[in-house]
Order: sequence, then C-alpha cells, then structure tokens
Amino acid sequence: MPRRADIDTAFRKAIRRDHRNRRTVTTRDFLESLREYNWEWTPDQANHYIRSLLCFGDRTAEEGTEYRTYELFSPYAGY
Repeated sequence: MPRRADIDTAFRKAIRRDHRNRRTVTTRDFLESLREYNWEWTPDQANHYIRSLLCFGDRTAEEGTEYRTYELFSPYAGY
C-alpha cells in the first residue's frame, strides 16, 4: 500500500546531478521513481507537484511537452 511520505522519498531519489553539478529532475524520472513505491501518477500530476516546490524552475527546451525538466535554483533548499 502506498504511503504519502513515499512521494517525497521518490522525488529525492529522482534528482540527478548533471556534468556541471547542477541538480535536475525530469518528469519521466520522477514517475519511474513513484512506480517503485506503488504510486501511479500522470505526467500532469508529477509536473504539478514539482512546480509546487518553489526551489525548482522549469528548464525544458521544447514547448508543449508533458515530460519536463526542472532545475534546482536555490542551492540552500536542502535537496
């Protein structure tokens, strides 16, 4: 049975560091991580959750896609 606290854990697990040591998370990685904890979300739900975190900004290159890329813009956010 999925637990609410698993959403935060799945999100932290989905965060990656790129070649410049920036922390990024993609909708696709977050959804895969959620599935490991028995949560089935749509890309819209995942994007809404990530946008609700004020320390992540959208860095997607192309418009109109439901699979977005977000970047941490506050290094003191604790992620």
